[in-house]
This record gives sequence, C-alpha cells and structure tokens, in this order.
Amino acid sequence: MRGWAAIALAACLAGGGPAIAVAETPAELLQRLLQPGLQQLGVMDGPARGPAKQMTPADTPLLSVPLPHLRPAGAETEPDPALGFLPDPATETIVVPTDEWTAPMPRLRDRTVAAEPATFAAVPPDEDSEPLVPLSELIEPEPAAQSTCGVSLAMLGVTAIPLEAIDQGACGMSAPVEVAALDGGAIDVRGEAVVNCTMAETFAGWMEDTVGPMAERMLDGAVTSVRVVAGYDCRGRNNIKGAQLSEHGKGNAIDIAAFEVEGRGWIEVGKADGAEQSFLAEVRQSACGPFKTVLGPGSDAYHGDHFHLDLAQRRNGGTYCR
Repeated sequence: MRGWAAIALAACLAGGGPAIAVAETPAELLQRLLQPGLQQLGVMDGPARGPAKQMTPADTPLLSVPLPHLRPAGAETEPDPALGFLPDPATETIVVPTDEWTAPMPRLRDRTVAAEPATFAAVPPDEDSEPLVPLSELIEPEPAAQSTCGVSLAMLGVTAIPLEAIDQGACGMSAPVEVAALDGGAIDVRGEAVVNCTMAETFAGWMEDTVGPMAERMLDGAVTSVRVVAGYDCRGRNNIKGAQLSEHGKGNAIDIAAFEVEGRGWIEVGKADGAEQSFLAEVRQSACGPFKTVLGPGSDAYHGDHFHLDLAQRRNGGTYCR
C-alpha cells in the first residue's frame, strides 16, 4: 500500500489531483507521468495531458546511435589542421611537419647480410698477480694423486707408480699401484709388485717398522732389496684352474722370495740356514697380524720357496698363519 500512496502523491504534485489517481490504473498513471520526458526524446507523440496512449512493443522506437558515413572508395583523406598535418602540394599526400617530429625512423638491417662476429681484446694480467692456472690442470689431478693412498704412501717413503684401473671380470682393482722402492728409496723392490693401495701401505709399513730393524739386530745389516715374485694375478688359488679366486686377483696379496741384506747378500726363503734361517722365521711370524694370511715353507706344496702374504677379509676378522 505504501507504493500506491507514493504514486498517488506523485500524481497530486504533478497537478493531476486525487481523482486521477483513483480513476487511472498504476500503469496508466506511470505512463502519463513519464509522457513529457518521452515526448522530448521523440519516443511518444501527442499532448502531455490526457488519456495515455496504449503502446505495444512494436510501436515503441528504440534509442540508437547514428552510424558514421562510409567514405567512398578512392576518396582522399582530408587533413586535420588541429593535428598539425599539412598536405604536400606536389604529391597530394599528408606529411608530418619536421619541426615537431625530428627523431629519424630506424633502418631495418638487411637479413641477407651476416653480422660480423664480435671480437674481444685480451686484457693483460697485472704484474703483481699470480699467473692463471689452466682449467685442465685444475680438473685433472696429478698422476700420483690418482691413487687414493698416494699421500699415505708418500709419507711412508714409498716410491709407487699409479696405474690405470684394472677390470678383468671378477678380477681387478680401481686404483692399482706398482711399488718400486721403500723407505725413501733405501730398499729396492725387485719384480712386479702391482697391488692395491691398502696392500702397498701395509707392506711398506711392515718392511720399514719390523723387517728392517730385525735384520740389523739379527744380521748386523740393513735390508737393501726385497724380491717379489707375485703381485696382481687374475687366477684361482694356488694357480689351480676353477679354484676359488685368489687374493692375487684383487691386488690384495704379495709373494716374497728373498731379502737382500748388507754383508749377507740374498737370503732366499726355503734355502737359508743358521742365523739367516732364524731371521726368516721371525720375519714370517711378525707378518701374522699386519697381514691376515701368512703361508710359507711347510704350509703346503705350493709355498715351499716364498712367503705368501694377503689381506683376506674373514667373517670373524681373524688371521690364518701356517
């Protein structure tokens, strides 16, 4: 009801009086109130007062925006003086005044012309700066550093030649070395003593700390050479075909046939007697501990003329010395 009262009040204010609000329907009243404005917009015709004309959607014109006139084909574009564009009398084309547009347009480079390669001038190093180290020297280690125990061997005074990794199926080692001398060069190693790093360290430490002092105490002479008859060798135990892989096949064993001592010459395993035989017996006994396997004359028929020393890993961590 409040809505109808508002409409009636609006009708009174417009000059229609209360009787018109009662006689007209709400739609007729709204149409009559809006009639003056619609006549100004050209939507309705007729007087501003009086009965409202009933209009259908087909009779009501739509408000529209006038469309621009299409320019005939081939017509010249008229210059706009407000923008500062003037026609060129000679060519009848519009040009841009040069006093307002001074920046030149960039030229496009011909794609068929190849660009010249850039050149860089070498900058001379400062006189006080250190010389640059080639990148290859920073990446590639020195030959002696290729062995994982190269530092330890050097501290033990071992002369060792690092070799390429050996891969022969079940046999081989990642960082083999060939031991050439011990005790800073005082003990020459005869034969091909190719072993792994751990074996080289153990062998060098045992020779310097145990065998050398033992020879001076028992034979009054220093050890000058050691004869190695076997190092790395891809074979079965005791050179038996089809037998379990020997520790020699891992570079984890070394066979020693003789020691050279000052004033005594070569003392060969299995052929010595007297003090020299006692010396070899103590050498053999001292090897049990640093090495996990020690075999020699009397162990079997395969080790009558040399000591077999290896670092075989056993389940209980024990040794086998016979």
